[in-house]
Amino acid sequence: MLHPLRRFRQVRNIFTSPTYSDQFMNELLVSHRYNQNKEVEYYATMVRRGLYHHEKIFFTERLKDLPLGSKVLIVGGGCGREAFALHNMGYTVDVLDISSSMIQKGRKLAQQMGSPVNFHYSNLQQFESQNKYSFVFICTSLLNFIQGKENRLSFLKKAYDLLDASGRIAMEVDVFQYRGLHRFNIASRLLRWKLGSRWEKGDTVRSFYGKHNDQEQPLFYHFYQNSSEVHKEMQSIGFVNSKHKDDFFWGFKP
Repeated sequence: MLHPLRRFRQVRNIFTSPTYSDQFMNELLVSHRYNQNKEVEYYATMVRRGLYHHEKIFFTERLKDLPLGSKVLIVGGGCGREAFALHNMGYTVDVLDISSSMIQKGRKLAQQMGSPVNFHYSNLQQFESQNKYSFVFICTSLLNFIQGKENRLSFLKKAYDLLDASGRIAMEVDVFQYRGLHRFNIASRLLRWKLGSRWEKGDTVRSFYGKHNDQEQPLFYHFYQNSSEVHKEMQSIGFVNSKHKDDFFWGFKP
């Protein structure tokens, strides 16, 4: 009965939780989840595993013409799995994350490994830096956690402003159309009742599985309905030559 009971509580939370009211509350909930000890230890273990094969191929291809030593910013980088790998490829890397526990763990790992990767506890919007970056990478699904197109565009604009004159951006984004009796579609209909006019097609809530995550509070999630929606948002900010392969999207500052 544990699985149905968890589902029931998640549905109840859609109706009762105030965290779906605005992006600030959503961010607090995401931060709370990624501050849990199980989450931090899981991602610390993933740091030691390094990049997946498809990620190695992606970064190697996207950065092959980027001079060694170039400044790289990883947004939502947690304990530093991508950051340490890119440092080992020869780049100067900064990490941002809204989980203070992830950042603290990342700093400890950097110290243990003698790595100069810099960890910053901040969201992207509040991040202030004298640096301009040659490459900004937005980690898996981070953009999907942002409620509202206006907030997503503001997020991308900040990333754009942090790039140097010839900088580039890349991100891993979930694109998925749900229909019928799919659980995301049912959750989306419930959320539409909650958000009213602020609801957008693709908005839903989702839970996350794994031994490291046993929370009953689902998180707001926006699935892009097709890849062209991602490209249009990137292009409206000013990125050019935007392309994608699988869930990876990238573009350039003109």
